[in-house]
Amino acid sequence: MLFYALDKSVVIGLMLTLFAIMVLIFLSSKSEKAPALGLTLIYFYGFFANNVPGASLLFIDWYEYLPKYHTYTGFVASSIGGIAFGLGAAIVHLFAQVDRVKIASVAIDRDKSIDIQKFAMVLLGVSLLATVASLFLGGIASISALLSALALLTTIACFIWIWLEKINFKSKIGLIFCLAAYPLYMLVFGGFLGFGITFIASIAIFFALQKRPNAGFILLLPIAAYTAFSFSVSYLVARSEFREVVWDSSSLEQRIGAFGRLIDNFEWFNADNVEHLRMVDIRMNQNWLVGVAIESVETGKTEISNGRSLSDAAVAWIPRAIWADKPISAGSGNLVSDITGIEFNKETSIGSSHWLELYANFGMWGLSCGMFLLGIFIRSLDLSAGRALKQANLGKFIFMAFLGSAFLNTLGSFAESVSSLAANALAGIVTLYILNQQFPSLVRRKQAASLQLNPNSA
Repeated sequence: MLFYALDKSVVIGLMLTLFAIMVLIFLSSKSEKAPALGLTLIYFYGFFANNVPGASLLFIDWYEYLPKYHTYTGFVASSIGGIAFGLGAAIVHLFAQVDRVKIASVAIDRDKSIDIQKFAMVLLGVSLLATVASLFLGGIASISALLSALALLTTIACFIWIWLEKINFKSKIGLIFCLAAYPLYMLVFGGFLGFGITFIASIAIFFALQKRPNAGFILLLPIAAYTAFSFSVSYLVARSEFREVVWDSSSLEQRIGAFGRLIDNFEWFNADNVEHLRMVDIRMNQNWLVGVAIESVETGKTEISNGRSLSDAAVAWIPRAIWADKPISAGSGNLVSDITGIEFNKETSIGSSHWLELYANFGMWGLSCGMFLLGIFIRSLDLSAGRALKQANLGKFIFMAFLGSAFLNTLGSFAESVSSLAANALAGIVTLYILNQQFPSLVRRKQAASLQLNPNSA
């Protein structure tokens, strides 16, 4: 399958196809018969962001850092996986539409709205406590995983505030605080920009699904996207120096100083800037790794593993508190090295991506079928969460949101995703137990039929 002759028309066709799939996922997620939370779209956004920018470099004739035939081959293979994912999601959506009446929104009166806003505030409080606790208990593997999962409650709280038609001043402050503080915290204390970008993108996607975007939102979207892309590239240019400060147990003053320098050195993305293009090539071009893997397998340099990493994933859910000597560890650098034949620096973080791992296990048929099944799985949880929220079944909504979020890290291994699934399920149980003490009527609601439906929202 390795292609040496670059065909730009094929690249354009695949880019348009992937963009069309993303638009169709968005439109279908607004369906009144099968409303979705947005998990499928968030995943596909991650897929798109890690493949299309790198493939765009194929159109710049004078630039080449990573071999273009690897990028081209990898983009073709990855796009097949993306199309299969979209097909799996579409099948679930079509089945969800059959013989199902339009789901009417539950009417929320003023008193119930106040209770739900307090409910969201408690979610944010639990998330903040988990974040603070992780600073002291982050070294304990099983506890660290649970605390990281509980941090998802920040996103869930924002979803609830957006879902409500009207919120009070305190809730507005809470929403604004989350949008500003969470990405900043992850950057200044963790050294990670991707989590913050994904968080903001998730909120924007959910907002667009719940509300009818006006002209201002639509006009602002490309500006915000270009700004975020430019900041990401500027961060990548200075990342090594920035993380050296953040990860060196530096004082708060030093961390803020490093962040200030990052802002001072911000540059708008420029396609004529070789350093900017190189950052895109290295960090937003999963196609290259897939292309190298395909060449390595076809030339006999490496071999398909026939399910080895997926068998590892099958036991990844068992916490180290129970199985201290569990041979599975986070990270996917070894998997990438095994399939590509490239020995990476141990200090370099290499994301395998789900589609690369599927290829490494079973080749192209594994990539295609695996992404198809992943589309079915994520879309199913997505629709379940979206339906629960529309019916004001907040307990089910929170639990389904936790489960679906486990697979949204497109650059994580399946072992990490399965481990996150177990941690998220436990976090969901813990959260619902805590909330049940204060808001039993919101958590235990099994069906919205006992409430009066809002005829205006039907």
